[in-house]
Amino acid sequence: MGGYNVKEYSLIDSSEVILNGVPCIYIKPNFINGDLPTVLLYHGWSSNKENFKFIGTVLAQNGFQVIVPDAVDHGVRASLDYENILIMKENFWRVVFETVNESKGLIDEAVKVLGINENKIAVMGSSMGGFICSGIFTRNKNVKCIINMNGASAWENSEYHFRRLHNLNFATEEQMAYIKENDPLRFKGTFNPRGILLLHGDSDTQVSIETQRYFYNEVKGTYMDSNNLQLIESPGLDHYKTVRMLEESIDWLNRFI
Repeated sequence: MGGYNVKEYSLIDSSEVILNGVPCIYIKPNFINGDLPTVLLYHGWSSNKENFKFIGTVLAQNGFQVIVPDAVDHGVRASLDYENILIMKENFWRVVFETVNESKGLIDEAVKVLGINENKIAVMGSSMGGFICSGIFTRNKNVKCIINMNGASAWENSEYHFRRLHNLNFATEEQMAYIKENDPLRFKGTFNPRGILLLHGDSDTQVSIETQRYFYNEVKGTYMDSNNLQLIESPGLDHYKTVRMLEESIDWLNRFI
């Protein structure tokens, strides 16, 4: 009796790559050819790129290629005592700054090595990843849109809320000076018409939604089309991501890249 010779085929391809010295997961769909849009996807404090592979795969299933880096001192790059609030205090802003700073080299190498289109890029992040994405979005005018889930786009205001929550100064004097100089909110006049989507639980106990409300209210006057700037609050939700947030993210990406 004859048999069938079936070739295994995967709709999604996932591989490990090093870009600008940064370990990343590169996820792309195999069912679409051509010039695909790219999403840079950043994880939060204490997490790593592997934990965001599922979200990256869902995005790839919807036609996007995704690069998921390990942030500085996360994943295979190092290991901190992430649950120790004093360790977080000493390292949080440093990790944000350094990860933002290395992003330009990462994008440049992704263009050369992976052939991504630098004019079809979005940034997306959760929690600390949202802080990082806000810095990248501010520095790189070619990034078409940002999706910030449970993070903060107004850095100075978020430090104020960190101090209220933990009764600790998270930022040193030197870091505070850097925050004031590089706070994305300082550059609000450069955002329009690029898309900004803020997704946040209104009961978040780790990153206050008040920071995102503040950012939204400060920026909305600079947008000619209010549909390009949205704050979507999830009632009763603490510091978590939801399926609905992912659905809203995919809709947003389809609009802008």
